[in-house]
Amino acid sequence: MELHRKTGIRQKTCWYFKWKIQEAMKSSETHLLKGTVEADECMIGSAEEKKQGRSSASKKYKLLVLVEKGKDKKGKTTMGRAYAGKINGYGANDLLLLMQTHIATNAKVQTDQWTGYTPLKKHFPKLEQEKSDKGRNFPLMHFHIMNLKSWLRGVHHHCSDEHLTAYMNEYHFRFNRRQNRKAIFDSLITNLVAAVPFFITLKELSA
Repeated sequence: MELHRKTGIRQKTCWYFKWKIQEAMKSSETHLLKGTVEADECMIGSAEEKKQGRSSASKKYKLLVLVEKGKDKKGKTTMGRAYAGKINGYGANDLLLLMQTHIATNAKVQTDQWTGYTPLKKHFPKLEQEKSDKGRNFPLMHFHIMNLKSWLRGVHHHCSDEHLTAYMNEYHFRFNRRQNRKAIFDSLITNLVAAVPFFITLKELSA
């Protein structure tokens, strides 16, 4: 809308260009999360009345969020890189695909006690499960999820299910380069120039 107001270009054309930029923000999937990594699901959307947690998921979009933990010079636990992607459900197979894409197999993976993570110990031998205690045992993860939701509501206001992953790519492209702001623009321009041209109509994109 802002680009439309400033340039006079059609809103749909601006949105189409934004989608192409988001495509260029996809992870290369070559820099796996290492060390200690937290994994947790969250839901984007409005909750069903009188329901909490995973039971309220039918009117929400499901995400799996992965956050790498590190230490600063004073030994304080800090947040490293992160990724998130849409999942269809909370079963082991749904969780495994995204985790294998972004987490090194020798990483120490920390999750809550949801049964969907238990079978994944054969893929991630250092996977540990502990009680979430309403997020208190995973403060970095829930801080990241809170910021992610605030950004989505504040900047974009709304995101449809089919385009959710593109918005997650955009957020984490910036987040993972937050220590070097110049790299955000430079890397994006490089990705756009190097991208293989593809053709998709607005009708197909909106379907």
